[in-house]
Amino acid sequence: MRKTIVISVFWFVGISAGAQVGINTTSPQALLDIPVANAAAPANTDGILIPRITAFPTVNPTAAQHSMMVFLTTVSGTNQPGFYYWNQPTLAWVKIAVGNAGTLDQAYDFGGVGAGRTITADSGPVLINGVDGFVSTGTQNFGALMPTIPAGVRMFWYPRKVAFRAGRSINNELETSIGQASASFGATTTASGDFSMAWNVLASATGMGSTAFGVNSLASGLYATAFGDISQATAENSTAFGRNSIASGFASTAFGNGNSAASYGETTIGIGAINYIPSLNGNTQFRSANATDRLFTIGNAIDLNNNNYPDDSERRNAMVVLKNGNVGFGSSTPQERLHVEGKIRMVDGTQAAGRILTSDVNGTASWADPGSVFGQSLDASYDFPTAGAGRTITADTGAILINGTDGIVSTGVYGSGAIPPAIGTGSRMFWNPRKSAFRSGFVLAANWDNANVGDFSAGFGYSPVASGAYSFGAGYSNTISGNGAAAFGLLNEALAIGAVSFGQVNSSTGSYSFTMAYSNTASGLYSTAFGRWSRAYSCGEVVIGIGSQSYTPSAGGATGFGTANLTDRLFVIGNALDANDNGIVDNGETHNALVMLKNGNLGLNQSNPQESLHVNGKVRIVDGTQGVGRLLTSDANGTASWSATNTIASGTLDQAYDFGGAGLGRVITADAGPVQVSGNAGLQVTGTFNSGPTLDLSGPGTRMFFYPRKAAFRSGFAQGNQFDDVNIGNYSLASGHSSIATGFSSTAMGFSAIASGNSAVALGYNAVSTGHFAFAVGYETTASGPDSRAIGQSSTASGANSVTLGSGSVASGNGATTINSLNTAAGNNSIAAGQGNISASFGESVFGLGATIYTPSTDGDSKFGLANQNDRLFVIGNAMDANNNSQVADSERSNALLILKNGRVGVGIDTNAGIGGQFQLSLDQGRKPGTNTWTIASDERLKTIHGNFEKGLLEITQLQPIRYNYKNLGERIFEEEVLRTEFSGFSAQQVQQIFPEAVGTDDDGYLNLNIHPILIASVNAFKELKQQNDTLQEQNQTLAETVKRQQEMLDEVMRRIEKLETQNPSK
Repeated sequence: MRKTIVISVFWFVGISAGAQVGINTTSPQALLDIPVANAAAPANTDGILIPRITAFPTVNPTAAQHSMMVFLTTVSGTNQPGFYYWNQPTLAWVKIAVGNAGTLDQAYDFGGVGAGRTITADSGPVLINGVDGFVSTGTQNFGALMPTIPAGVRMFWYPRKVAFRAGRSINNELETSIGQASASFGATTTASGDFSMAWNVLASATGMGSTAFGVNSLASGLYATAFGDISQATAENSTAFGRNSIASGFASTAFGNGNSAASYGETTIGIGAINYIPSLNGNTQFRSANATDRLFTIGNAIDLNNNNYPDDSERRNAMVVLKNGNVGFGSSTPQERLHVEGKIRMVDGTQAAGRILTSDVNGTASWADPGSVFGQSLDASYDFPTAGAGRTITADTGAILINGTDGIVSTGVYGSGAIPPAIGTGSRMFWNPRKSAFRSGFVLAANWDNANVGDFSAGFGYSPVASGAYSFGAGYSNTISGNGAAAFGLLNEALAIGAVSFGQVNSSTGSYSFTMAYSNTASGLYSTAFGRWSRAYSCGEVVIGIGSQSYTPSAGGATGFGTANLTDRLFVIGNALDANDNGIVDNGETHNALVMLKNGNLGLNQSNPQESLHVNGKVRIVDGTQGVGRLLTSDANGTASWSATNTIASGTLDQAYDFGGAGLGRVITADAGPVQVSGNAGLQVTGTFNSGPTLDLSGPGTRMFFYPRKAAFRSGFAQGNQFDDVNIGNYSLASGHSSIATGFSSTAMGFSAIASGNSAVALGYNAVSTGHFAFAVGYETTASGPDSRAIGQSSTASGANSVTLGSGSVASGNGATTINSLNTAAGNNSIAAGQGNISASFGESVFGLGATIYTPSTDGDSKFGLANQNDRLFVIGNAMDANNNSQVADSERSNALLILKNGRVGVGIDTNAGIGGQFQLSLDQGRKPGTNTWTIASDERLKTIHGNFEKGLLEITQLQPIRYNYKNLGERIFEEEVLRTEFSGFSAQQVQQIFPEAVGTDDDGYLNLNIHPILIASVNAFKELKQQNDTLQEQNQTLAETVKRQQEMLDEVMRRIEKLETQNPSK
């Protein structure tokens, strides 16, 4: 055979001088040349068969086999059939791709599993055209971990944590600090807390449910919120606004510049309040021991060195309110109900030099001549020596103190008395009854003179001008001229009714407008501007971000949002870029990333969208009746059209209501300012329950109305028919976004909340309360059982009178309760607490982590009779997270303690059937000091003795000890350690033949062994052995004496023989 092979090789192979090899040729043209006999008509066997395999080698090839090729003939793991070559640098078998086209999924795996997942877009962006868009799906807590990506500009969606990131990173903070369901935007932002959000530059939201908006803002507390520049909210439910504000106390709030709120519930506003350390645990509680901690503080630091920062030496408190109710003006630690450090000026018309303060029988103080009131009241001193001459106190040797328990009260009559005095520049505090107004802080020039003091107004900090009625100002040089307006921070303006401004250099000039952060303007009615250089000019407009583009609203658009204002903006996100790096948004740098108009048109990178979705396109809506200066009217059917102003008459409100026909004038198009009801009589709406027309509003839109026919109220936004008549219950209340209250006397508030049960309440995001008298609060909670309570996140209370607190839990049993996360209380009156537990039977309590699951007896979820005695009563689970996924898998479940309703107790037992008696351990590991026995009651006075136990040596010798391991059978499951251990002992079946009293039967039919009778029999066996031993000893003694006598006889015989031999030596 060997010779045949050699001949065949030389027949087909020719070797040239260049080491070229040819098969079927003697003149190879390459290192290996294999021509076919007929290239035009090859046979089906013309070709090369390289090694064919069904699985890859278990031992990897080496560098010597780099580029070695094989053909995989069948599926092996995740590898499909095909040609593969060994790639030594990656230590992997690489599939040789076929073709250059296919599905996106095939492209993803082109060149190997996942090898084609990267797109290098260096010749234009990736575009997805068509009408179906782009969808990315995934599963939370599954999928690939986020890879480490070099720092730079990023945008990614991370399904494993349901998180989104867009912006620029410097130290991989976008990829390495990702909280569940979090989002972050901007530059170098971090959202590592679950459900957190971070926005702007260097913003960090690390606490669960926290929000950080602004440069270097930090929200590290649970549900904390930080807005502004370098603001920090580090405690649970804390809030920090402004610049360098720190809220470190639980539920505390810090507003303004350089302020801190360190104790529970503390609020600090103004500029540079004095820092302090609360009492012990004062940051987390507000008990009697914490009564001297601060409750409200107004800082009034003065920037002496002009560095725009409140240094420690510059910090001051204009006002401090402690938790015990003490109020200090100029004092940081007020010792009385009112503690003032500084001078007090009281001017009521009776003041004069040298007078003293006196009071009448009602306690009304006035200045009096000391000579007329010596030893009399403060009112007499007030008029000393003439009317009002004694009203001034020059406190230059110590502060005025009012001790005792009753404090100080200043009364007056609104609209009567002296006007606020022209007090000029300086540190001031005054209360003016004529205008019911209060001021505290530092004032410049005439800022607190009568003309600049609004009725019922208050001003704190550095020279605020609060000239509007009911206005409020705190901080530095704020101007508040609108009625009911407020301003906090630095150089802000609130110039219209109800306007509010937070932060620095903001301007709220529209009625009920709101600005926050830095250099924003809200001039439209109900408008809002957040961020930096945001401008909200039209009614209800909301602008966020940086540097939105300026524009002029339509005619009347600043105060109205009617048909004529459809092209005004509703929502804008500015995305200005600081092209010249000067830290200022110049006019040429403003830009809009997103614009939504009031007509619903949405523009992306388009400030004036002309379509519902517009990218550089135009659309115009014209109904044919438009004209300059016309007013919007309607016909009998409610169809609106434009009418000339001279066709509309005027009269009483009731006449206007019926203008043009009964009820035809009932609609007001308020597009040039809000409808106002002035005076002191207010506005009343009456009606008759179950009478009057049905509601004629329907469909989506922003609504607020009272519906007399059903005595119901609605306010907010309806995305569909949520506010239609069919979804309005009698005496119900619904507000927020698309909330529904259909139940009798029901309440629904929040986002898509539903209250359909009678007297049901649903509050929060997608909260649902369908049971009568049910209560659902939180995120996607459901209370469907009557009188049930569901509080938390994604929890359901479906049983009557059931309660669920926490997340992802279900209380389906009547009277059942769940606490913490992912628990189920299915049995009536059962409790499931901890994580991943199920209480399935009546009255069962399950605690800990991942107790084992079982099926209770028939009706065991609602009964606890004799038929249910094998159901569980109390369980402590001790599941171990073997795969580190923070979830309890069925294979990880186990019990630390299990107690049944029949009183049986198991330690480490996972099944009910595994408890064979009143007390059972899962391991041979019982511990107690001293001895290894159980003590038993043995006093014969407690016994009826029937005689002696006779079994002994005979029975003991019939027993056969064995070596064995336990095995799992049916519901009898043993610990792995028990299964691995070899034990010594007996077979219960074999012992039963000899000691039947030592063998019992468990409930599941398996035999058990009580070794006590065997131990007692061993005592008898020892006695029998001793008796046998004693008998043998007696017999041995007798034999020994006999041998001794025989030895003595033998000795005597030998002596005689020796004597005879001596006497007869010759013989």
